[in-house]
Amino acid sequence: MKFELKICFETTKSMSCQEVTKIASRIETFTPGKPNVVIFNDKSITKYANKLFDMITFFGRMKSNLYYLNDQEITRNELNGIFDVLRCYEDYKKTVIASRHCKIARTLPGWGCKLLTQVKRHSVQDAYSPYDNAYYHDTMWWYEAGRFTSKNVWAIDKKALQEYLKKEADNKYLALCPVFNFQKALVEIESLPDKIDLTKTNDWEKAYYQEYGETRKLTGIQPKEKGCRDAENEEDSTGSSGGGLVLRVPDDIPLDDVLPDNPDQEGEEDEPL
Repeated sequence: MKFELKICFETTKSMSCQEVTKIASRIETFTPGKPNVVIFNDKSITKYANKLFDMITFFGRMKSNLYYLNDQEITRNELNGIFDVLRCYEDYKKTVIASRHCKIARTLPGWGCKLLTQVKRHSVQDAYSPYDNAYYHDTMWWYEAGRFTSKNVWAIDKKALQEYLKKEADNKYLALCPVFNFQKALVEIESLPDKIDLTKTNDWEKAYYQEYGETRKLTGIQPKEKGCRDAENEEDSTGSSGGGLVLRVPDDIPLDDVLPDNPDQEGEEDEPL
C-alpha cells in the first residue's frame, strides 16, 4: 500500500508554532525550512502517532498548515479519518482484553475490524446494548448483496461483499493498523449462507419498496421482526394455527399499551364534523 503523509507549516513567532517545531524536531523525518516539513510513511506514522497527535492539538491555532497524502492535498477532515485508525490502534495497545477490542460490539465480531462499518454484519436485534448500534447508520445490510435465482431463493453475492469491504478498508487506510487483517473479513463472509430459501425458513421474507402513488417493487429479502416470527409460530390450544387476525406486537411494547382496558367493549363511533 502506497502511503506518504506530508505535513507542512511555516515558522512564526506564535507559541503554538514553537511547540509544534519542538515536537517535530524529535521526529527523524523532520526537515526545517520554508516551509517546515514532516513526512510519515505507513510504518513511521504508527511509531510517531502520539507525537503527531500532540502536533495537531496546536495546529488549530495556526493558519499556514498544509497536508498532503501521496502528493495530493487533503483537508483536515480527511486527516482526521487517518487519525481514527491511529487512535484505534493506540487504544488496542492499552486494552486489557485485546481480543475484544476489534469487535464491532462486545459480543459481535463484525468483519474483524470495528472500523469496517459500511456493510452491516449483524442485526440490530442481536446487539449487546443500544450503544452497540452506534455504528449502524444508513449504509447497507450484508443480505442486500444478492439476487433471486428463483421465485423464493435469494443467492448471497459474496464476491460483491468482498469488493465492498476491500474498498472501504483501502479508503480508510485500515492497513496502517499493525493488527488489521483483511483475512478476518473474508472468514466472516464465508460464514454467511450461500443462499436463503424462503420456503424453508420462517426467519426471512421478501422486501419491497414503494414510492407514494407507485406500485411496490420487489427489492430483495429482509429478516422478519422477532415478534412477527413468534406470532406465526404460535398455535392455539387445538393444535391448529387458527384463522383469525394475528396482532403482531414488538416484544418490548407492553400489551397494556396496545389493548383497550375492556377488550369486549366496542369502540365509539366518531362524531361527524
